Amino acid sequence: MRKKPARSGYSVFDANGNVVFSNGKSYAKGAKVTLKNTALYASAAAKTGVKRSGTYYLYDGIVVNGRMRVTTKPEFCGNTPIGKYVTGWVNKSDI
Repeated sequence: MRKKPARSGYSVFDANGNVVFSNGKSYAKGAKVTLKNTALYASAAAKTGVKRSGTYYLYDGIVVNGRMRVTTKPEFCGNTPIGKYVTGWVNKSDI
């Protein structure tokens, strides 16, 4: 069976709602993001952050004060307690 690729800007999800393929920028829970010397904040309201680079995953895809929560492993996305699984917050504009 031949599968058609997702249209630009769309994503394919598994049964649990995690992104398994993205054709373009996705802000959905589980989307893989690469940070390059990007500020990582302790909260959505923190004034200062620390610069980080690497691969992260969007924890839940929710934007608060222009920021989104990230985590280090795709299997951590959406897990609770939040404090155990969220690595920090990133400005949406930096993703």
